[in-house]
Amino acid sequence: MLEFTVRDTGIGIPKDRLDRLFKAFSQVDSSTTRKYGGTGLGLAISQRLSILMGGGIRVESTAGQGSSFIFTIAAEAAALKADPVLPRGLDVLRNAVVLCVEDHPVTQRRLRTLLQHLGALCYFAKTPADVAIVQKQLPAPPRLVIVDGDETEGSSPLDAVLHLKVPRLLMLPFAQTAPAAPGDGLPFTAIFKPFKNASLLQSLAYLFNPAAAATVSSHTNPGFTRRLAEEFPLDVLLAEDNTVNQKVALRFLDRLGYRADAVSNGLEAVTTLETRHYHLVLMDLQMPEMDGLEASRQIRARLPADRQPKIVALTANAMQGDRERCLEAGMDDYISKPVKLHEIEAAIRRLFSKTESTVTPPELIG
Repeated sequence: MLEFTVRDTGIGIPKDRLDRLFKAFSQVDSSTTRKYGGTGLGLAISQRLSILMGGGIRVESTAGQGSSFIFTIAAEAAALKADPVLPRGLDVLRNAVVLCVEDHPVTQRRLRTLLQHLGALCYFAKTPADVAIVQKQLPAPPRLVIVDGDETEGSSPLDAVLHLKVPRLLMLPFAQTAPAAPGDGLPFTAIFKPFKNASLLQSLAYLFNPAAAATVSSHTNPGFTRRLAEEFPLDVLLAEDNTVNQKVALRFLDRLGYRADAVSNGLEAVTTLETRHYHLVLMDLQMPEMDGLEASRQIRARLPADRQPKIVALTANAMQGDRERCLEAGMDDYISKPVKLHEIEAAIRRLFSKTESTVTPPELIG
């Protein structure tokens, strides 16, 4: 039996109105001038779902302080998965000391588990101010430092570890711009939180062996078709603002063996690519804040040649002139919406085959 708790620090719920929460079409505040809308169905549906899954749901709340919703489900223990194939070059971390500047207990556990799997010895400083104290307690000089980008205000989060002449990995809140790399020539990269294990492994591989960082396909799901990802191991970024389209595209990529990352507009795509290398970007043309064409121009202008991704346009308007617009913006290929699995596969094969074919997609001919 698994129990989940969702807490908030909102307005809370009076005790005499708690009984209304799980009734269909019933709301705590039913007045016509209520501030918060809704149909009164969400919690009723949640209750039925949790019951169908062998559990239940309850609420604990204090008016003016917040609420906790607790639900349970019955589940079978999953079979242990085989150890993932690790990127080449990470054997340098076996028996090595890794210093992490991170205070969140969940992130600490994730880092410790993954680094121990690599054979590393993991030590934590909760804040940058604690680095000097923890460093004195280390059994050996660190081989790597991992720093939470949220820890320091008013200065670079890397300031406290610049005296350590080792590779540095910076963990940033999603879509936050990474600070400039320190000018000492030491390996440096950044990933977004919450990070995926595969992303962290890829970033570590890049720090210690950039040439081999693209060879891992450990982040694929064994239950899906993995042949394409094994043939072309790629890091993929999807830029798509429509939630449904985003889920469909991510699902297709997953079936091909790719665990892709996603952003919801062109500005986020540019920011993401400035902090992490991707081999392929699937770019919607029409997005808020910055459209796909302008985002592609920015990517081509800002990124160095060795970090330039292949960019495939996604658009619902396969109209005359779209091909020229995409090429002028620096895009490499074009897929019409609704996106289809075989079209994504075909585009990847066109762009990443050894011959780097430049065949024009069929819908653009003529």
